[in-house]
Order: sequence, then C-alpha cells, then structure tokens
Amino acid sequence: MSKLSEVGVWVVLAFMAFGCDKAKSKLEAAEQAEKDGKTIEAARLYAEACLADPQSESGKKACAKQTSLDQSITGANTATPAPPTVSVVPDQIDHLTLKAKTKLEVKLEKRSGAWLVVAPLPEGPADAAKVKEILDGLSKITFKDSIVRAAKADDFGLYDVTSEAGIHVVASTGTTPKLDIVIGKNSSRGQMVRLGGDVWAASGVSSWAFDRGAEEMRAK
Repeated sequence: MSKLSEVGVWVVLAFMAFGCDKAKSKLEAAEQAEKDGKTIEAARLYAEACLADPQSESGKKACAKQTSLDQSITGANTATPAPPTVSVVPDQIDHLTLKAKTKLEVKLEKRSGAWLVVAPLPEGPADAAKVKEILDGLSKITFKDSIVRAAKADDFGLYDVTSEAGIHVVASTGTTPKLDIVIGKNSSRGQMVRLGGDVWAASGVSSWAFDRGAEEMRAK
C-alpha cells in the first residue's frame, strides 16, 4: 500500500472514530438530561447523536430513543404515521420558486415551453439543464422516516430546515402549489426535508441541485 493510500485509510478511520465518539458523548448527555427530567433537551441531544453516527451502537440507541421521546412529546403513542406521498409531474410545472439559505429568492416561469428567470434579475433565459435537475429531483422525492412530528420552529434548526438555513422550494402549476418544502442537511438517514410542520428523511432529492442563486440559474 502506498503512503498516500495509508494516509487515506487513516483519515477515514479517524473520521469514523470521531463520529462514534461524538455520538457516544451526545448519547450520554441525552441520557443525563432525560434523568433530570429535561425531556425536550434530551430529545434534541438524542437526535444529534443519531445524526452523528446512525450506524454505531450509540447512534442506533439514540435513534430509537429519539423516536420514543418524539412520540411522547407530541402525545403520539400510536404507531408512526405512514410517510406522505407526493406527485410532481415535471411537464405540468410552470412556476418554480427557490430561496436557498441567505441567497435572494429566485422565481422561474415556463412560457411557450421555455424556462425563464423572472426575478430578482431582469427577465432572461434559465439554464435548462439545471431546471431539469430540480424538476427531476422533485418528481423522484420519496419520504421515508419521520424525524420530528408536529415540530415547533425551535426544532427546525437541528436539521437545517429553518427559513435561514434551509432551501425553500415551491413548484406550482399556474397559481396552485404542487409541492412546498424546505430542504435541509443531508445525513446517513437521508436528506432532511420539512413538509408543513413535520421533518422527514427523504430519498431521490439532494440539496446541491437546489442550492443556487439567480446568477447560477441563468443560462450562460
């Protein structure tokens, strides 16, 4: 094995160890908070431990405890609800709005078969390939695991699905929204997505395709 390969292996192992250590420390802090009766704080810490390394023993335990506490906090002692299903047909979408983190909101419209950036820049042609990436992602999105049910605004920051940290996407046909979501951080459990007041782990969609401003969406 070359020296470079050895370095790469050690970097990966160190990264994995860091994740395990972080999950373990967060788990211990969460367990202490739960013992102290600080249920909300415990739920947050369990969630952080789960996201840090969901494949480790500490991470798996934290994920299970997070689900249990989330159900307790929201009064949901029944089974976890079935994930929502959405249907976005790219050819039927003619309006898109993107608000990526601190960037200015971008508005796009489809006219006579061509996509245009209509705000905040002067109206002009959009990058067709990038628009296609966005529409393809929205059409493939699948909600899998419930992360936070009936979440309060304070819970959103943990998953980067606040209006400041997340990417707000609205796809519409005319004036009728077909999908309105906030895309947050990516983790081993999937892409964090807020739909309404709930946060879900989703597949089929990646934040990088949506994290674009007006200049990036304009045709070059």
